[in-house]
Amino acid sequence: MTSTPALQGFGLSDLPRVPLRPEHEEALRRAREVTLGEGAWRHCKLSTVRDLFALEQISERMEVIAIDPSTELRAIVRLRCAVPCLPPGATDLVVEDEVELALHLPEEILRGPLPGYALVAILKPFHVHHANVSSGPSQRLCLGANVPRSYPLREAVLASYGAMTMQSVTLDTRDPAGLMNAEAADWWQQNLHRIPLSRVPFLAPLTADAKRDCARGESS
Repeated sequence: MTSTPALQGFGLSDLPRVPLRPEHEEALRRAREVTLGEGAWRHCKLSTVRDLFALEQISERMEVIAIDPSTELRAIVRLRCAVPCLPPGATDLVVEDEVELALHLPEEILRGPLPGYALVAILKPFHVHHANVSSGPSQRLCLGANVPRSYPLREAVLASYGAMTMQSVTLDTRDPAGLMNAEAADWWQQNLHRIPLSRVPFLAPLTADAKRDCARGESS
């Protein structure tokens, strides 16, 4: 993946003020043309599209791969971060350095809370070894017992980054909130010394060697 240097001086609270690059302005214009729905739902989708582009521009660790706001909003984003995996036959954890997420925002989010696993699925890598990620071909990432009404998709991206780096994780098998893989939860309870997998913040610049960056788990 190639990356574009992030905009300086903008934080996560500044997304509405981030000036979009020309290609993102054009993509947002096309989104306005195809976005269906009335009032609040249409506004929600277009605001979300802009948020995702703005997030990409302030962080070298995120890339928007595809986005479709025509009916329900769907997007594919890539995050550069540590990702815990345990492929079949592996004797120890394999730490990948990027994750591809399928994001889904249905109109029901405007009417009430949704299950915590409703918004994010992991497309790759496969065999993610995480207590909050379901095993098997459909790797759903659970963000909690539920996500509240009008939960912004940008928050799902940030929560996904925190989950993959193990900066935030649910390991208590007695608490079903967010738990999707009890076997992985047991494994991590036996390996608490490896948590977090990385302390690198979402807005930290990428090093020349992303794998080293993830493995060291250094703070900025």
